[in-house]
Amino acid sequence: MKSISLVLLVISIDVYGQFDVNTYLAQSSNDLEIQLLNAQWDYLNDTDFRSPFLREVEFRVRARDFNTGPDDYRFRLSPLNPYERRANKQFASSLDEQMGSQRMVDYSSVLESRYQLLIKHIYLKQYSNLEGSSKVYYRQLLEAKSKIRGNAKDLIELDRRILSVDLKQDDLKAELDRVEYLIRSGYNFDGDISWDNYSLVSVETIQTQLSLLNFYNPEANILVQNEKNKIRVAETDLEINRQESFSNIGFVQAEFRPYRGESFGETMGMQIGFQLPIVNPDRPDLERRKLRLIEDQNDVQEMERKVEISLFNYKNSLEATIRKYERVTIKLGSLQKFAISASLSNVASLLELREYRDELQEMQLDMYSQILSTYIQWLQYKGKLAEVPYRNYLSNEIGTFEIN
Repeated sequence: MKSISLVLLVISIDVYGQFDVNTYLAQSSNDLEIQLLNAQWDYLNDTDFRSPFLREVEFRVRARDFNTGPDDYRFRLSPLNPYERRANKQFASSLDEQMGSQRMVDYSSVLESRYQLLIKHIYLKQYSNLEGSSKVYYRQLLEAKSKIRGNAKDLIELDRRILSVDLKQDDLKAELDRVEYLIRSGYNFDGDISWDNYSLVSVETIQTQLSLLNFYNPEANILVQNEKNKIRVAETDLEINRQESFSNIGFVQAEFRPYRGESFGETMGMQIGFQLPIVNPDRPDLERRKLRLIEDQNDVQEMERKVEISLFNYKNSLEATIRKYERVTIKLGSLQKFAISASLSNVASLLELREYRDELQEMQLDMYSQILSTYIQWLQYKGKLAEVPYRNYLSNEIGTFEIN
C-alpha cells in the first residue's frame, strides 16, 4: 500500500454518530477545493454576462461665450457591436458547461482520496487483527508448553515471537491513529471504525465490473470532456476580445442649436457615424492568443492518451493481482485442510506451520488491499466515481448516496 499523504482540509460538521461509509463519502463537498468551486458556481448562476445594448450614452452642452449662456445641446448614443453581445452569451454558456465538468472532476478526485484513506484503514485493521490472532496462538502454546515443563529453547522462541507481535501491533496502532485522524478531519463521529460486519466488495464483484465497464469512449469520458470544455471557454473568450476590438461601430447623435433659427427644423440636427474596420490595434495580441489556443488544443489529445494508457495499466495490474490473489487463496484453503501430527514436543513444526499460514494470509491481505486501491483508481479514470447517482464502490451491496 502506498502511503496516503493528502490531508483533507474540511469544515467540520457538528453531527455525531457511529461511523458510516456512505456518510463519510457524501461529505466530500466539505473539502475546501469543492467549496471554492461551489462558490464560483453560485456566482455564475447569479451573474448576467450579457452585454448592454449601448456602449456609450453621452450628453453635451456647449456655450460659445459666458455672456450668452448655453446655446448647443447634443445627445449621442453609441450602440454596442451585436456580435460582442452574442460572444458574451456563448462565453457564459461554455463557462457553465466547463464549471459543471470541473466540479465532477474535482468531486472524483476528493472521493478517490477518501476511498484510499478507507482502504488504508481496512488494511491496517485487518493486519492488526491478523497479528492479534497470532499472538493468541503463541500465548496458548506457551502456556501449554509451560505446564509440561518444555525445554527453555522452545519457551524463549515463543516469548520472542510474542514480543515481536506486540512491537508490530504498536506500530500498526500508531499508523491507525494517523489514518483515523485524517478521516475524522472530514467527518465527526463517536466510537471506532469497525469493518467486522461490513460487506466489503468481493474480488468476484470487481471482476464483474471490469468486464461490464471495459468499453472506453473518449467522447464520454469526463476527464477528456473537461479538457474540451476548457478549450471551448478559451475560444469564446478569444471571440469576446476580438469583438471588443470592434465594439465602437459608430454613433447616432441628436443636436439642438437654438441660435440657428426659430423653427424646429432650423434648430434641430442629427449626425450618424460609422467606424471603418480597417485598423485594429488589438490584432497582435489576438494573434498571440490564437497561437496559444492552437497549442492548448494538444491538451485534449494528451488527456485522451493519458486516460487510455491509465485505464489499460490499471486494468492490467488488477487482472494480474487478482490472479495472484486467487492462487494464494487456493493455497491457503488447502493449508487449512492440511493435517499435521505434531505434538507439543515438536514446537518447531507448529511454529513453522503457523508462520507459513500467517505469511499466506499477509500476502492475501496485501493483494486484496492493492486490488481495492487499483480498482478505485481505475474507476476514477473511467469517470464512474463522479457519476450520478453516486455509488459506494467499497460495498458489495448496491448502495447509493448523495453529496451533501
